[in-house]
Amino acid sequence: MRKQISYCCIDGCNARCVGRGWCRKHYARWSRHGDPMATPRFVPLDVRFWRYVEKTDDCWFWTGAKCRGYGHFSISQRPTKTMKAHRYAYELIVGPIPHGLTIDHLCRNPLCVNPDHLEPVTIQTNRRRVPRKTHCKHGHAFTEANTQIRNNGGRRCRTCSRLEMRRYR
Repeated sequence: MRKQISYCCIDGCNARCVGRGWCRKHYARWSRHGDPMATPRFVPLDVRFWRYVEKTDDCWFWTGAKCRGYGHFSISQRPTKTMKAHRYAYELIVGPIPHGLTIDHLCRNPLCVNPDHLEPVTIQTNRRRVPRKTHCKHGHAFTEANTQIRNNGGRRCRTCSRLEMRRYR
């Protein structure tokens, strides 16, 4: 006597039954996620991206991974490739970023991914727009008399330098 072939009990699935009345695919989903109708593990990038965005009236905040103040988004697993979240949002909604330009946050919030707050500009323009500090980390004013210009273009407070040399001696 031949064994009768049974088919998956999930509507629309005509695959052969493996166990519990489900085919191999639905059985694997049940064993992995506890639900035979669970969605596959790989979700499209744009769907996965929007899971980490919290929209408010003004800025759209990135709630996912962060690195050096900016949101980071993984675009591939092996090898792992990440992209800054605001750049991904701009390319997703507006289009490709022109060659040689960088994205400037007009709202000055590095975690904002709202394309209305992002503008492609040159690096020089972006640096000019960032307000410079008026005081050092110890509260001394950056005046012409109290500021040393370093070889790399950075500034250093002369008062802090003097105090540091006194402590060293």
